Amino acid sequence: MLTPDAVSFLHSLLDSPGPSGFEGRPAAIWRAQATRFAKVRGDVVGNSVATVNPNGAPTIMLAGHIDEIGLIVTYIGIPALVATIGTQFLFRGLTLVLVNGKSYALVAA
Repeated sequence: MLTPDAVSFLHSLLDSPGPSGFEGRPAAIWRAQATRFAKVRGDVVGNSVATVNPNGAPTIMLAGHIDEIGLIVTYIGIPALVATIGTQFLFRGLTLVLVNGKSYALVAA
């Protein structure tokens, strides 16, 4: 079972918007949490690295992505057409949009 602190961390992380190229907010939340048990650093391209027991054996690396799928909506038409940057068009299958960690209905389901 997760502790209340762990649940709070996960809520903060998941509620923080971080589409590709704009992962700064969730990365800062992750780094703050990781400093509780590891030496944490970042690099110029935004990668986060946490080191635990650097002289231990064996050496293990866990890797992952912190970004999420994001769209920039440039037009909403009638009856249910959404145009995004890059000539993508989405129809009624997309019903929610995430803005600043809150979801809003985009079109009727």
